[in-house]
Amino acid sequence: MQHLIGRFKMGITTLSAASPAPTSLRRSRYLLPFLAAAIVAALPLWFARSGLFVYLTGDDTMNIYKAWREPHYRILLENLFYFTPAYRPMGSLVYRLLYDLAGVHALPFRIVCFALMLGNLYLLYRTAAAISTKETGLLAALFGSYNAAFIDLYYNTGTIYDLLCFTFYFLALGLYVHVRKTGQYLNTRTLIVFLILYVCALNSKEMAVTLPAILFVYELVFGRDVHAVQSPGHRVSRWGPAVLTAVLTVPYVLGKFASPSPLTGNDAYRLHLGLRTYFRALGHYLEIFALPPGSLNLSASILILLLLGTIAILGRRRSLLFAWLFILITPLPVAFVGLRGGYAIYVSTFGIALFLAVSIVESRRALARFVTGSDGPLAFETRRLMQFDTFVACLVFLLLFHNSRPLGDVSLEDNRLRSLAMQIRAIQPKIDSTRRMLFLDDPFPIEDWAPLSWLRLYYRAPDLVVDRIKRMPQMPDRNEIESYDCIFTFNEARLSRVKP
Repeated sequence: MQHLIGRFKMGITTLSAASPAPTSLRRSRYLLPFLAAAIVAALPLWFARSGLFVYLTGDDTMNIYKAWREPHYRILLENLFYFTPAYRPMGSLVYRLLYDLAGVHALPFRIVCFALMLGNLYLLYRTAAAISTKETGLLAALFGSYNAAFIDLYYNTGTIYDLLCFTFYFLALGLYVHVRKTGQYLNTRTLIVFLILYVCALNSKEMAVTLPAILFVYELVFGRDVHAVQSPGHRVSRWGPAVLTAVLTVPYVLGKFASPSPLTGNDAYRLHLGLRTYFRALGHYLEIFALPPGSLNLSASILILLLLGTIAILGRRRSLLFAWLFILITPLPVAFVGLRGGYAIYVSTFGIALFLAVSIVESRRALARFVTGSDGPLAFETRRLMQFDTFVACLVFLLLFHNSRPLGDVSLEDNRLRSLAMQIRAIQPKIDSTRRMLFLDDPFPIEDWAPLSWLRLYYRAPDLVVDRIKRMPQMPDRNEIESYDCIFTFNEARLSRVKP
């Protein structure tokens, strides 16, 4: 071991004393970041590439149908008056625009989702780099680029609400952090833009309500180091954005808990308050990102969170403390409802990625100081090579980790709807909106409304009558069946037309 440390020390000393950087190293100053960014973007495109070609899900048809039935002006008003009980109007707006352009063709929807994911990686990098360093931001983006726990993001367009929430959340937070890092406060114009971005995040999904708390945390952790020259109103300027976002949040929360809200009375959103519920939820989400199912019990979850807090405090790095508090705060909107997949804490994974990145960079710096016995800065060549080695080591580890956790298969629901779409286009490409359709048999569950929604969307006929015998309270007689204009049935997975 002493021999290895001696060789490492010799290498660092030699590099530190080297002559000015060779041409290849000087070029690497510009080429390596672009190469690293391309690798980060390539990870989700490679591991989740099949997600580009999945079809719409039942949730998608429901969401598209709901958005289609609303006039454009009403969707815009729901986004403007964000505090109404309307269900995630920013997602409805995107659904409506995509449907108007592409109908029920799934590829444009999937391209938009993957474009948002890639854009969100840039926002993750940008925000993490502003909080810490560019190297930390790049590593954080690498850690946040792909995970099998995000399967719903890759396979289900219904998670567009989560994608949009992340986009606007980190557009707002990134803007705030960049301004504050320069030692300035948000001026009136920037504050207006910031608040608009926050409202857009609220209109995307309820996870955005944590932003005011995150702003308070940022000021508590970093504010003393970055605040501008004190003036009589500096406290208002410093805490004003956090207070304003909190004020904007109050009517939003009241609107979501109002009786007309789709979230009220929904068992999936029923609250179960309690510390035990909170730690159980955090343990569940930490587990699905990195460990086999059942690896973490309640005690282990609490110990892990306490360990992360101890590292953040003893490490004396503000960015670590901020990341730890981010991990604790941002899952709150989903911590007290039924457990979900990794997509539910998509916003929260920023804190995990930032914590990992800062820990790795600081550990490497501590090792370099220990080996060289000096606290002074290293030469450019040395720092660049160490950063490169760190990135490659993290990349290799992640490749091995991701290969050990392959992405799951496309759901049966996706295959059923895709099959219906392919076969109905061939058998009945057009239909009069006044005609009545009947399915003698079909592979969809009795309670599934996806076939009705999809057929109305496909034919753009909101009043099209589509009946399924399995949903009828009693079997219709022959005359009732013959009264339908078009009759279809499924023989196993094959659709056939009984009556044209």
